[in-house]
Amino acid sequence: MCFHTDRHILGNENNNSIGLRVVHRNVSILLTGDSEPPLHRWWTLHISRALYVNCDILKVPHHGSANGLNGEWLDAVNPQLAVISVGSRNRYGHPNGKVLSMLRDAAVPIKRTDKDGTVSIVSDGKSWQLDNEVHLARGPPVVAASPDPNRDLGVADLPATKDSASEDAVEEIIVYVTRTGRKYHTRSCRYGKRSTRPLTLEQARANYEPCKICKPYFEEP
Repeated sequence: MCFHTDRHILGNENNNSIGLRVVHRNVSILLTGDSEPPLHRWWTLHISRALYVNCDILKVPHHGSANGLNGEWLDAVNPQLAVISVGSRNRYGHPNGKVLSMLRDAAVPIKRTDKDGTVSIVSDGKSWQLDNEVHLARGPPVVAASPDPNRDLGVADLPATKDSASEDAVEEIIVYVTRTGRKYHTRSCRYGKRSTRPLTLEQARANYEPCKICKPYFEEP
């Protein structure tokens, strides 16, 4: 399933990247090229969440650069494995230390081509295997593939109103609240890190306000 942007909107060649959710039965991998946070924000506002939430494997955008992955996008994708494609001793200093720390803080295992060489992942559609360790897939994709395999699934293919798949995706996203607070946070927020009560995004929207600092999933407070 392919999703894209209007190349005239963001004015940055990196943000002309397409997004690709590769689905093999119950296993999903998210590839987003050199995309940066402005494009991630555009996607969250214009495409179904079901295209990018809860993927098993994330290829970290922009080789792990500082302006590639941020906490909101990581929380939304919620991967079981992060793969960074990057050259050894590259002149850009990729991957960025803060990105690596973010992944470690979220307890996401990391594989890097500069350290680990070729990263090979094998899947039977029910699970995926890396380094002789088998990991169960999270489940079937929440959006059906386009009936025509020659068409990509972009903004024009999505309904103007929320469908059941999009609502299911919102229910699966987890946010956090403190014991006495009235706002909800992403795990990467400085308040979210000390929050102890997890809620689905749908539950949080019904009873709490979004944090003005982390703006969970790009909602305006």
